[in-house]
Parts: sequence; structure tokens; C-alpha cells
Amino acid sequence: MRLRGIMFTEAATRPQRKKEMSSVGIDYGLGMANRDPKSGIRYGVISLHSISSDYWDRLEQEDATACPYCGDAVKKSRSKTWDCFCPTCQEHFFWENVASDDPDAPFSYKGDGYKIEGSGMDMFVTKSRFFTHAVFCSPCAPGAGDLDSPHPEGVRTFCLGHEWFETGVAPYPVYDRKTGKLVPPPEPSE
Repeated sequence: MRLRGIMFTEAATRPQRKKEMSSVGIDYGLGMANRDPKSGIRYGVISLHSISSDYWDRLEQEDATACPYCGDAVKKSRSKTWDCFCPTCQEHFFWENVASDDPDAPFSYKGDGYKIEGSGMDMFVTKSRFFTHAVFCSPCAPGAGDLDSPHPEGVRTFCLGHEWFETGVAPYPVYDRKTGKLVPPPEPSE
């Protein structure tokens, strides 16, 4: 191709595209999924294997309980003696008798400034007093931050505090959501 007396090759006239991917991954949620609408902080996803097993008891199964007689969903009992009540067959039970054995049953936790939901071996931190920086999750959790993959340039992601981990130290830097300041791990007790 000639332009004002200068010869150009076709490659020289085409715009060059950068072939690099962001080091923090791809936002499959397009900025709209798995993030808090007020703060813009992403929900954090973490494996149950990453947290201390002491905290597993805090996670309550939801709607994963069935009456041992009729199979319908049970509710919390108002009785001081029994834990659960089946509205269909009017029976009362202890929680141990109706708890689901399904490993993928949904669970949740609300307390201490956290709101956590999940199923199987993954949990979503949808509210927290803390945040960290993490890479985006895969398309399975579009727009969320992967707490098992922290990254200093990653997206702000709700996270768990240091106390949720076996060693007493989170595997990522923990920042206070209100002040933005780094929260140091607690001093080891002697």
C-alpha cells in the first residue's frame, strides 16, 4: 500500500492489539454479580478446608432437614424440650434425628458482623467487617473474589478475620472495612 510516496506493509497499518490478560483474572460478572451494591466490595469465596474446623459448627444447615416420618421440611420448635417440629405430621424431634446427611446441603451463618452462605465445600462471605484483595473467581462464581488466591492488586473482597484460621493468622492481609487500615494478627499467647 502506498500513502504519500511511502511504502507500508499491511502489518504496519493494522492496529496492534495487546495480548495480555489481567493478573487478577476476568470479571465474569461484568461488575454486576456477587458484589455488595452499596460498597462495591466483592463477595469472597473460600473452601471450608481453608478455615479452622472449630468454625464449621457455626455454619447452620438451611432447609436441608426432613421429617423422618413424612419427609417434609421441619421447622425450629418453640418447645423448650424439642429442637424441631414437623408441621405436616405434628411431630417434635431433636435436631440430630432430622439433620441432613447431604454434603451439598446449603448452610449459613449470621453473627459477629458476618453473613456467610454456602453449600458443599465452598462458602460465600457476603458481609464482613473486613476485606482483602483477591483475584476473581472462575465462571462458577462470576464477579466474586477467590479468598484462596489473594493478590495485592486484586479486587476488594469481603473476607474472614484471623480468628477463623487454624494458625490464628489469615492467609491474606486483612483490612478493616470502615478505616481501610491493615488489621494485624493477634499476638501469640504464651
